[in-house]
Amino acid sequence: FPVTILPESDPLSPLPLPRSTCPREYWPFEFVYLPIFASYLLMVAKTKKWFYFAAVNPSMLNGGMFGNTKSEMYLLLDPAYVPLFVQIDCQDSASTIHEKLVSNHLEFPLMAKPEVGERGYKIQRILDEHALKAYHQQISTQYLLQKWVNMPLEISIFIYKLPGDDSYTISSIVGKELLSIVGDGQKTIGQLIEDFPRARLQISRLYPRWKEKWNQILDKGERLTLTDIANHSKGARFYNLTHHLTSDWNKRINQIILNRDGFNYGRFDLRCCDVMDFPNGKPVCIIELNGMGAEPIDMYEEGIPLSQGISILLKHWKIQCRIAEAQLAKGIPVPDAKTGFKRFFEYKRLVKHSYI
Repeated sequence: FPVTILPESDPLSPLPLPRSTCPREYWPFEFVYLPIFASYLLMVAKTKKWFYFAAVNPSMLNGGMFGNTKSEMYLLLDPAYVPLFVQIDCQDSASTIHEKLVSNHLEFPLMAKPEVGERGYKIQRILDEHALKAYHQQISTQYLLQKWVNMPLEISIFIYKLPGDDSYTISSIVGKELLSIVGDGQKTIGQLIEDFPRARLQISRLYPRWKEKWNQILDKGERLTLTDIANHSKGARFYNLTHHLTSDWNKRINQIILNRDGFNYGRFDLRCCDVMDFPNGKPVCIIELNGMGAEPIDMYEEGIPLSQGISILLKHWKIQCRIAEAQLAKGIPVPDAKTGFKRFFEYKRLVKHSYI
């Protein structure tokens, strides 16, 4: 079979796909969220506050919509569920980083993630000192080095707490499957990637990592996991697990979140060995917590039509608005327009310029 070799100097722009084969999570953000923007403006007019949504989660900066750090979000959770981590400054020397790792009993492999970021950008598994050095040289903001959680299953749980409720409601439980390919005994890794639409869209990220094995042929039935991050923008596949929901899920959520008055809406991602580990009280690790900026990712499940996905989005937006109105009525403060827009543009500049 002919093999397509991409030179190292090639910018590796994703190859074009017809919309019919392009997963919805790759469609323009503005297109998917157009109905939400109209609802947002109506809510602004109603509350006379541009940043009314900050009232939903008062324990998070801007309600968790933007600009909040990962280490601050972890403070909302029972520490027993959070993998050990240490904060690294981009100006830290190699010796300083080494000292931080040793003093916190952290060993490779590690997970590196920017303190402030979105859509899984620059989250990377770090296998050794060489990889850590390379990562440190290309990032220009604070980041976390976190213990790698060696559990095979990643699950996202979306929760909210309506005004007057004492406990959280779970709206969805979604499993995440890392981007992978399966060999047929004939095609190379590169060919399998190019033949798989979901992987093909990630070729600009995948080629630098797999270029040394690009021409290797996988055995028939052999599965190769291509990424370490279960993010839909990184090619992960989402599937519904909400049918497993019982009251035991809610009970454990109420145990994990420490500041329940300050957190009313969001999603957390956890790793475990089996889907029933969480409700059965077995060990799990929470690797991410998101507030108002969290998407109800069941809208991206395979097989769900666009109309149903937007319906899921609108349902959650109405829940946000209901919580925000109740919080504002209680006098929960939110940023004024000047402060809010200043924070927003500072955040956008940080995200834009944090990476070389």
